[in-house]
Amino acid sequence: CTSPSDVALAREGQSLLSHLEGVAALAQRYASPVGLGYIAYVCGLLHDLGKYSRSFRKYLKTALSGQAVQKGEVHHAWEGALVVLRQLGQDRATIGLADILANVVASHHGGLTDMISDSERVMPSRIEAHSKHNPEQMCDVMESKEAADIIARIDWNAIRNEFSDAKKRVGKSSFALHLATKCLFSCLVDADRSNAAGLDSGDECPEWNTMEDCLNARLAKFEQDMEAEKSPLDNVRADISTQCANQAVRASGVFTLSVPTGGGKTLSSLRFAIRHARQNGLKRIVYVIPYLSIIDQTAHEFRKIFGNRADDWLLEHHSNFMLDSENEDDEKRYDLGTQRWDAPVIVTTMVQFLESVMSNKASDLRKFHNMTKAVFIFDEVQALPVACTHLFNGIVNFLHEFGGATVVFCSSTQQALARTERPIHLAVNPDLVFLNPETRALFRRTWIHDMTSPELACEEIAELALTRYRDGNSTLVVMNTKAEARAVFKALPEEVKRYFLSTDMCPAHRLDVLQVMREALSPVHDTQATPILCVSTQLI
Repeated sequence: CTSPSDVALAREGQSLLSHLEGVAALAQRYASPVGLGYIAYVCGLLHDLGKYSRSFRKYLKTALSGQAVQKGEVHHAWEGALVVLRQLGQDRATIGLADILANVVASHHGGLTDMISDSERVMPSRIEAHSKHNPEQMCDVMESKEAADIIARIDWNAIRNEFSDAKKRVGKSSFALHLATKCLFSCLVDADRSNAAGLDSGDECPEWNTMEDCLNARLAKFEQDMEAEKSPLDNVRADISTQCANQAVRASGVFTLSVPTGGGKTLSSLRFAIRHARQNGLKRIVYVIPYLSIIDQTAHEFRKIFGNRADDWLLEHHSNFMLDSENEDDEKRYDLGTQRWDAPVIVTTMVQFLESVMSNKASDLRKFHNMTKAVFIFDEVQALPVACTHLFNGIVNFLHEFGGATVVFCSSTQQALARTERPIHLAVNPDLVFLNPETRALFRRTWIHDMTSPELACEEIAELALTRYRDGNSTLVVMNTKAEARAVFKALPEEVKRYFLSTDMCPAHRLDVLQVMREALSPVHDTQATPILCVSTQLI
């Protein structure tokens, strides 16, 4: 019999065997949607194998006794990686697989290692160096009956077969294999941290039906409010929304939503996403937006739709978001949400999305596996930087073809992403909405007159805007730079009903100004709205 004092611990109150088996089971569940379930399970079994060594037990005992220790002074991740290299790294056909698994296991506390340097494999030499420097640690592990039993239960042929199937799905794309490695790493990191924290990481299906009821109630209110004076443009918006709802029954794919500005694509795309997620058993909806000014408005609209369930359903992950709570538990819950992206609806930026996927850090990649089986709405996709096009295309293709995600590109002017050197793989008949030329003409609400020759000074632009305003017209002036916008605004007399918008303003202030402008532009009863004059940077 083994006395309680002889039981290897992962941490205070948790046996090492319980932790390894718990992490393995959780990692398998996370990775199963991408066909890497058994490989993730094995990574979970091996990731903390080094904690069976005497040196780690001594380190943990010292720490639990209250004595000072340096966190991480006993490296314990390389032993599991060495087991992988010894089992798979000797066969030329599985060298790549051995390096991937060894990297995932050895790096789970920090970040994935660049596996090739100067055309030489890095992982074997790095792991062997640890082994030679600490030979007693591996000996301790191999002498442990628990550790030996864990290694004995691994089916290495099953790993080879699962990896072979995965390679067939990614084809010849080494970039897709790179992302598959990150996805596997994400599953292990999240499983390890969730198990250690005692998190209940359930796979409950989001309340798509209830969420759709909230959206339908909002749409019905719109319909009711404009029943008396419904314009042709209102009818087109309603038709766009209906087409999106009807297209939601389609299988997962990469689609386009090409709607002119003012066509209501935010709510129409949400209607598609909710119904499509429910139809296809998808886990969440991720809105990726390039501009912080648009993110504020989109999240605000979603909160109005979701009402008192907004905090349960919606996660905002961007630099403008400020948590409206000083409660420490709320702060921890929000931080965990941004690390995991496990909310039903996530609103984030293109920068945050790309940085999360392309990072090698465990803290960034933890959320990656939760990007599978999701609906992605890329709003204003034409704003994607040209230099990121091939990178972006590869990520989108991986998320759909390997991760089972659906992707929708929203824009009034779609980029030709399917005709690049490394193209997006669009669905057959990718357009979710069809608008004929006559319908599109209804959205023509602006006519551009060139007033820039000769070039106008800021004071002259202010005078021109003031003339339009005094003629009874609400007037918007958009300047290229913040300094120019400020100069035009200062040149206007203070008695004018004027407003200023800039990215220098904090988000809350900007939203307040927009709300005041909306109220000023809305007629009160039978009284006509008073004209206003707004000077803005391009954030408008």
